[in-house]
Amino acid sequence: MITYSFVKNHGFEDGNKRVDCLVLLTLCYKNNIIIKPSQEELIDFGTGVASGSLEKDDIKKFIFTHKD
Repeated sequence: MITYSFVKNHGFEDGNKRVDCLVLLTLCYKNNIIIKPSQEELIDFGTGVASGSLEKDDIKKFIFTHKD
């Protein structure tokens, strides 16, 4: 999953979690999946992926639980 790879592979010196969230939202939108997490939920999501507490399956759950 590309959002997982962005955070885990540290493609940028800074901003990996922010880019991860933006990529997630953009890819969902482009695929007609509208998700509406709160700002706090997005921060927790990015931090969770970066810390390792969220894995690939958790990303799928995040998308489906925040689907509009």
